[in-house]
Amino acid sequence: MSINLIKKINRLVGRVNYAPYNLKDTMVMVGTPQVPMVGLQYCWARFTSPRNRRIQCMTAKGVFVSNLNTSGVMEIAILSGTVSNGHIQAAQLTGIPFPIVMVDGKSGGTSSAIGTACQLVATPEWRRAAFPGVTVYTFETPRLVISHGIRLQE
Repeated sequence: MSINLIKKINRLVGRVNYAPYNLKDTMVMVGTPQVPMVGLQYCWARFTSPRNRRIQCMTAKGVFVSNLNTSGVMEIAILSGTVSNGHIQAAQLTGIPFPIVMVDGKSGGTSSAIGTACQLVATPEWRRAAFPGVTVYTFETPRLVISHGIRLQE
């Protein structure tokens, strides 16, 4: 993924919590059993609420507590006309939430974003129009796990 594309995504959707830099090293798998997506153009994930928040106290310093709300949004863009589009649409027709896993191969699986029960939601028209020739899928999940991981030595 180029720096310009990352900047464009951040400008369109706001700051994201997980966006792989190199899509050649990234694998996105959808459903159960996990099926790898082909024709991937970009993918990102973000939490819908901040990870922690500050609660004020009498000493005026406050304390930081973790937010138990782990819901999030995941977005996948796939080239139009690939078999992966059919797989996502067929999985969504069942009405059963399915997992989505984004893994960076150069990190040995330590850099990943996992949505446990994803449901397809409507993608805004302006976002779909920003990427012609690409089908954009937006998923919401009640539990999103993001690990930024480490890069393995080559």
